[in-house]
Amino acid sequence: MKKANLIFATCFILLSIFFYNQTLRWDPSPAALPRFSLSLIIIFSIFMVIKDRFTKEKKSVSIQSLSKESLLRVIIFILMITGYILSINFLGLYVSSLLFIIVVLLYIGVKDKVVILGVPILFVVFLYFTFSVFLRLKVPMGIFFS
Repeated sequence: MKKANLIFATCFILLSIFFYNQTLRWDPSPAALPRFSLSLIIIFSIFMVIKDRFTKEKKSVSIQSLSKESLLRVIIFILMITGYILSINFLGLYVSSLLFIIVVLLYIGVKDKVVILGVPILFVVFLYFTFSVFLRLKVPMGIFFS
């Protein structure tokens, strides 16, 4: 398990650093949320490595023990997250977030229509009030609201 956690944490750190560098080209206001989120990913990945270093290993699980189906699901989630991040500038933060959450809920097998529609809408409302109203940050609006 320690080796798998180290591999995943390293991948998350490297991807986060790559995407953080991408945000350096943006205006400071719209880049605040992605930079904050990516910083948290880096910090928590470092904590995961530190935690694994100082805890006893209960059962040895190697990266090879992951099934091909599990690995495919991880790759699909990484691709979905990458697509979400790349779509924010084109579609806007709110539309991208709404679509991303709906796609993820459908992918993980949620069947309740109230959850599929309610969770993304409530989350987008939360994003709007948090970043546009309270923090007064300029977020990417995309082609629909520009």
